[in-house]
Amino acid sequence: RIRRALRDELVSKAAPEAAVAALLEGLTASRLVVLCTSGREAPAAELVHPVLAQQWPRLREWIEADREFLRWRELLNAYRADWEKSKRDPGGLLSGAQLEAAEAWRGARGADLNALELDFIDRGQAHVRAARTRRRAAVALVVVCILALASSWWAQQQAVEQLRLKVENAISLVAEGDAFSAARDYPAAIDRYTRAIDGYPEPELVYARRGQAYAAGRSNAIEISRG
Repeated sequence: RIRRALRDELVSKAAPEAAVAALLEGLTASRLVVLCTSGREAPAAELVHPVLAQQWPRLREWIEADREFLRWRELLNAYRADWEKSKRDPGGLLSGAQLEAAEAWRGARGADLNALELDFIDRGQAHVRAARTRRRAAVALVVVCILALASSWWAQQQAVEQLRLKVENAISLVAEGDAFSAARDYPAAIDRYTRAIDGYPEPELVYARRGQAYAAGRSNAIEISRG
């Protein structure tokens, strides 16, 4: 399909602006191409008549030799036009297989692409890189959250285990205190009860037993002094 081409679209590394201007001047002088403008658009070039594409052997040879590249380039400019119409919505930039094809053609024929086409490909690459960076950041954040939760869970488990050991130790101390009280070793019983108060589930009971041990110890001391 033959379409009108903006003059800026014809300029590339392989075809500098001066060369394009000289070529268009020669083609317009030969009445093969006409230059025109539409509204605020830059000057555009188009064949005087579409039939020239069939009757111009050299042009047909050029088109046939570059058919695959020209088809892809036409598709690229269609994508770019849609992106411009969408007010440059990032969703309209190249990605996936489209971007891979553009990168491949750019590597092979980058000198034949104009500034607008190259910029469109660059923007697609930048958008994909930014999206990849955001995904990596999101994954890293999830990993950090998981590690934080795991660390918190581990700390809680450690705290529970420490509490369990503390309670078990307090129960053991109370049992020792009861044994010493029964043996009338009241200082030892008082020591065990005092050490057990902080970890025992019912500290009031330990306070009471310690108080009984104090009282029993005083009574025992009085009996000894009288004897």
